[in-house]
Amino acid sequence: MKKADLLQKEVDAVSAKVDAFVSQNDKTLSVKELSRIIVDLSDDVSQANIAYWKKDDLRNILKGLKKRADDVERAIKAAVVNDVAEAAKKLVAEQVNTPFIVHEFNAFSNSKV
Repeated sequence: MKKADLLQKEVDAVSAKVDAFVSQNDKTLSVKELSRIIVDLSDDVSQANIAYWKKDDLRNILKGLKKRADDVERAIKAAVVNDVAEAAKKLVAEQVNTPFIVHEFNAFSNSKV
């Protein structure tokens, strides 16, 4: 039972980190680092000798946390893509008669733009 309680405390700590990330209060962690922490903890839960129902609960909590972090990242990237698209439209509208335009957009290396 001790191991289950220890893992529950670790999951709660990760949950607090995800909450801080989602609310944009904590800018120190990236989604990649947060995902790595969640995956490592999920592996620890899977290898632990605890009751199956507790393992399943912890895994489901971690899966939900990872989904929340990924959703925030996806929303941030979508906002950047929209901003870059609007900037491109504005740039083209300003320079209508120019044969070609060279401009670098800061899209965080998103290949879709």
